[in-house]
Order: sequence, then structure tokens, then C-alpha cells
Amino acid sequence: MPPPARWRGLRRSDGDLAIGDALDGAPTLLRTLVLATAAVPIVVYGPMPQLHRARGTLIVRRRNR
Repeated sequence: MPPPARWRGLRRSDGDLAIGDALDGAPTLLRTLVLATAAVPIVVYGPMPQLHRARGTLIVRRRNR
């Protein structure tokens, strides 16, 4: 069953576009699992440490007011 028309712009993510040829024709569930398996470690080890440090800095600043 195809997704609703309002979702057409949301069907392809950046990761899906990057490895789209390898996953072309794969079921949606398989594509989702492969992309999530790649995206989660990238986010956890990429921007999350910087975001946690920034959050800690903001909390300390608010406490010191």
C-alpha cells in the first residue's frame, strides 16, 4: 500500500538517498532497519556529546544567576 499523498515529500531521507541504490526495491521495514542501524551510532557519537556539554553549560549558568 503506498503512503498517503501528504507524505510524498517525507518518503526519502538523506540516508536513504545516500545508499538508495543498494536498498532499491527492498521492503520498507528492511530499509528502515538498515538506516536506523546506521543513523543511531552516528548521532550518538557525533552531535550528542557536544549537545550534552552545551546543556550542562546552560544548566550551570542558570544555577549561578
